[in-house]
Amino acid sequence: AKALLDKHDAVSRCAPIQAKKLYLQLAAKLPLYGARFFNVSVSDVRVKGPAILAIKKDGIIFLNPETRATNLSYTFNEIVSTRRLGSRNTGKHFVDLKLGNLMVQRVTRCETQQGMEITGIISTYIRLLAQREPRRTSTYAPWIPCFSRSFSVFLAVTV
Repeated sequence: AKALLDKHDAVSRCAPIQAKKLYLQLAAKLPLYGARFFNVSVSDVRVKGPAILAIKKDGIIFLNPETRATNLSYTFNEIVSTRRLGSRNTGKHFVDLKLGNLMVQRVTRCETQQGMEITGIISTYIRLLAQREPRRTSTYAPWIPCFSRSFSVFLAVTV
């Protein structure tokens, strides 16, 4: 308790702009800082049922809705593709996440009403990641990013 009071005293003497800066520096170190959260129902046996999908700059995380513990996580390099599905008859909407690598893949289906927003955010992060990574210079297997509104995947093209 004394350490908390000491920290409070140190911050209370700061100018408001300095206190905001200290707060943001501290908050940015938290594991879910900057994440977007979506309530989903997941078909994957490792998650099974309702979950919170967190999308952040490092990848996606499926959280337990009650404990907020991480059930499953993937980097954007492990997301092979995304796809939105819906049924007019039942009114249910889904997002299929194909996760893994080019050799081994697993589809995780999420039921949600926010499929367009989820696929859009994931596609944007993957596009930004592709722009930051240096391009391969090999003429034998260049990597070409392909993006659309509801589908994002990296395809290897053999020359």
